[in-house]
Amino acid sequence: MRTSNKIQKGVTLEQKWSHLLHQEGLPFLIQAQLLRQLGAGQIDLARVIKAKDQWLLEIYEVKNHPFLSGKQRQRLIGSMTFLAQLMGLPVRFGLLGPF
Repeated sequence: MRTSNKIQKGVTLEQKWSHLLHQEGLPFLIQAQLLRQLGAGQIDLARVIKAKDQWLLEIYEVKNHPFLSGKQRQRLIGSMTFLAQLMGLPVRFGLLGPF
């Protein structure tokens, strides 16, 4: 598969998940460039929801396969740590795949 087809497939999958997830909670956006400058990982999707009487930040990585590289995992942990401190909220991570 050509790279442009892989990218398009990934964008389409991310759009489908975005539509589904953002029906509940508040969409949460953060500039990828800021996270990169911090050495943290880019976030595909995020939202803030109310769970058991407290607010919670949910961060999702959208993949066509169920694997994260060690480097990607470390960068995402950096993003979660930074955002938890910035927002003062607990963070939950999820990996989303094909429908």
